[in-house]
Amino acid sequence: MEENKKLEKFLLSIVYIIFFVYVLLTIRIILFKDVPIYAIFKGMFRSVNLIPFYTIWQFIIDNNISFMRATVNIIGNIGIFIPMGIFFPIVFKELNKKTMITAIIFISLGFETIQYILALGSSDIDDIILNSLGGIIGIAIYINMTKLFPNNIIKFKAIIGTSLVLGVIGLGIISINYQDLLNFKFKSNKEISKILIDENKEIIKDINKDEVDIIGTFERFEKGTITIKAGSNNKVKRPENIIDSDGNIRIYLSENTRLVSYVITEESKSDVVKYQEFDVKNLPLLRKYDTFYVWIDKENQSKDKHGIVASKLLIGLNE
Repeated sequence: MEENKKLEKFLLSIVYIIFFVYVLLTIRIILFKDVPIYAIFKGMFRSVNLIPFYTIWQFIIDNNISFMRATVNIIGNIGIFIPMGIFFPIVFKELNKKTMITAIIFISLGFETIQYILALGSSDIDDIILNSLGGIIGIAIYINMTKLFPNNIIKFKAIIGTSLVLGVIGLGIISINYQDLLNFKFKSNKEISKILIDENKEIIKDINKDEVDIIGTFERFEKGTITIKAGSNNKVKRPENIIDSDGNIRIYLSENTRLVSYVITEESKSDVVKYQEFDVKNLPLLRKYDTFYVWIDKENQSKDKHGIVASKLLIGLNE
């Protein structure tokens, strides 16, 4: 009997450790999927959707979003909170079912609120709905596991085994499709700044940031197209009419598009801004979260409703 109690406590400790790791990964995925950890106070884009099921419906009807991407997004928002529903009755056993559901809803609401306050991405009521559904499913799974395995030792072994298997599968999927989520850098990579060799502010004498049309952060460059995540600040509002359901805008270059890059270097007593003409060949070197200032070519516009042709691009590189 004494050995069984020791084994139960040992297994419970492992469950606590798995829950702790799960919480860290959840914070990483939800809060820092669009902004690196080291840029927590440098978020520059935010959006809010308060219409229930609006985003889910856009995933269904928008032809620009693949079926797989829509499915992964919806199922992912449900799935990420299922473990929370399973672990909550174990970690917080003094709470009743109704209180646990309420707590899970408020946790999801808290994530969305933090995203908005720190400008870490889009805050969406649909995420709260899907997260809460996942938490409820998790609680239901735990209740059924308790009926199936009334013995705590067997139940904890089942939870640990399932968590490890699903964890390995989940990490495998992330490593293949979302490698950036496994990057826990607390400092930025300075490699790309090597292409900046001169300090030359004269190079931007014809670039006025006060007249910029769009700001955003780099998402990807493929097939000659730059995709940025649209942001906003006090002077520049998000151009909602050309943003897709993921908050992205496609940037097309013409033969007249001018590209300039800059980097801010911290020195002993001041920050030095270095500018340089940016070579198109270096676009594949850009990383997520590099800042984009976009001036629209008003006379040469794309027929793509989520794309624009740029006359000028000012690219801020993360040092």
